[in-house]
Amino acid sequence: MEWLPMIAGGLTGLVLGVFWRESGLDRFLSILFRRGRARLLSRSAATSGTHLRLGYLSVSDWEILDGVSPDGVVVATKVVSEELVRLPDDLLELRRDVEAETLRRNERNEAAPYNGPRYAISQIGFHRSSDRLETNTCHLNLKHSDYFNFLATGGSLDHTLPDGTTVRRKYYAGIDPRNITRDFLFHSFGVNLAVITSDERLIVVQRSESVDILPDVLNSSVDEGLSRDLDVAPDRSVSVKNVGRRGLREELGLDADTIQEYRLTSVGYSRHWCQYGALGHVILEIPWRDVAKALCFSKDASFEIGRADDVGEGTVKAAKYSVFAVPNSPGEFARFLREHGKPMTSWALTCFLTSFLATGWTARQVETAFSSRRWRGIGRRIILPSSQP
Repeated sequence: MEWLPMIAGGLTGLVLGVFWRESGLDRFLSILFRRGRARLLSRSAATSGTHLRLGYLSVSDWEILDGVSPDGVVVATKVVSEELVRLPDDLLELRRDVEAETLRRNERNEAAPYNGPRYAISQIGFHRSSDRLETNTCHLNLKHSDYFNFLATGGSLDHTLPDGTTVRRKYYAGIDPRNITRDFLFHSFGVNLAVITSDERLIVVQRSESVDILPDVLNSSVDEGLSRDLDVAPDRSVSVKNVGRRGLREELGLDADTIQEYRLTSVGYSRHWCQYGALGHVILEIPWRDVAKALCFSKDASFEIGRADDVGEGTVKAAKYSVFAVPNSPGEFARFLREHGKPMTSWALTCFLTSFLATGWTARQVETAFSSRRWRGIGRRIILPSSQP
């Protein structure tokens, strides 16, 4: 009868193993272990100056303004003026051109931009919270603005002005992103999220060729801008964190009840596109197949993305506009970038790389994925597309 304990032990192990996998405890403890290890290890190797440098890949366009915090950052806001920011005369003329073109498109029943209420950033600062957690905090002073102001400034960077200079050269050259001196320059604050499914897939989207800004490039899972009328907390204050939740719903068709974890982990600035934004990640409670099913319920996917696709599981090579589910590891992500061959925005690339660091992968592991010399010199090609708004 000595074999009875062995059989009993084997059956117990089998039952516990099935429960372990089905309950999700194996994934939960794996993530918990990775995050604990990441907090104990130094992340200094991941940054060089103020931008991300990993192996031979250098994301020089996206400037990280206050480090990367796995425990999350807070973006605090204060509305200092409810009067619409006024543009200088030459930019005001550009705005009138935008208004006229929008009117012409509407008359021809063509797609035209909606002049949604926005905020202009008049001041930015960084500090630590005064409690024992000392949370990284970014503080924004905001003034009322709108989307047409954005199109006449950050959306017209390479437009030639009457004096022969461009908007970029006249107003944005030599900008110190930590010290805003003109309140009419920055009319957008974006939230970019790396979305990770319950079955460990990282969602990467490819923008449609039909969009006006950044067509046919790879982007973060969610890329949404702060809205003055949509991103409002119950107490009527500005809710930056709601931008990501709204983007998840509008761009991927996912409701808040699918979220297991949502954190913003850094704030940065794109020197090429002259825009501020917060980067973070979302961990879902649902697998990739449910995300793919939800896309048809989203407001924007049919126009901005097009169709769902998968990597390594029946990929349709002819698909132009896709959502890709990349195995969630630095090595698989690097392989996807190399094989897919499309350019990726600097904020998206930084968002995905910092999501690895914030969810338990070490800087050394991410660096190893980009240790090949093939990454030398091609960072800019991957990060900055040739198309301009």
